[in-house]
Amino acid sequence: MNLLNITLMIVMAAIAFTCIKFILGDTVWEKLLALNIIFSKILMCILIYAVLQNNSQFIDLALSYSIMGFIGIQLITKFILRGGREK
Repeated sequence: MNLLNITLMIVMAAIAFTCIKFILGDTVWEKLLALNIIFSKILMCILIYAVLQNNSQFIDLALSYSIMGFIGIQLITKFILRGGREK
């Protein structure tokens, strides 16, 4: 068990704690922030796994995942700021 495996397990545990924060968050903004942090930590997991496997194709996957996560958060934020389902 090397340092990258330990780091991967720590990041996965942090994802689990952030999922709990997402579920228990009081406001929609806390939940949105937790979702953004989950996206970032999953991106870190993909990159650590790419280094572990010595496979650069995972880096392309991580890049596309980060773009989709960013666009998704932007769309959810616009939806919330415009009133959500209330209109």
